[in-house]
Amino acid sequence: MFLKFSILFTGRDDLTRVRTEFLSISKCPHLEQIATGSLATLKDLKTLTINENPSLKYIAPGFIEDAPKLAAIDLSQNSLYALEYSALETVILKLRALYLNGNKFNCHCSLRYIKILAINENPSLKYTLGFLPKIPFKLTQ
Repeated sequence: MFLKFSILFTGRDDLTRVRTEFLSISKCPHLEQIATGSLATLKDLKTLTINENPSLKYIAPGFIEDAPKLAAIDLSQNSLYALEYSALETVILKLRALYLNGNKFNCHCSLRYIKILAINENPSLKYTLGFLPKIPFKLTQ
């Protein structure tokens, strides 16, 4: 027996009623980008996993908003070529874990914030960071 159903998503207000602590968007072969405000008002979210999406190349600034309990983000094993600071700006200082390994990042100054924050601003993050971009500059500790 095969059941077919559909869910109507009418916008970001739909998410305000959902109590989600763990969210995984993984192994979606046709996912190419995540738009601004896609994950908004997830007040109980603790862990966000968006990994193993072979076509995911771009995550827009402000894709996640109002997630005060968020402690871990796994963006590993996608095809990301960049990740702007503004994509994680509202949550990055609260994170205890950020996994970025297995992406196709281009060496660009826009990734410099990851290394700086991981080592200088949030010392606990550097031990769980799965990727530090190879950027030719020195950090002092």
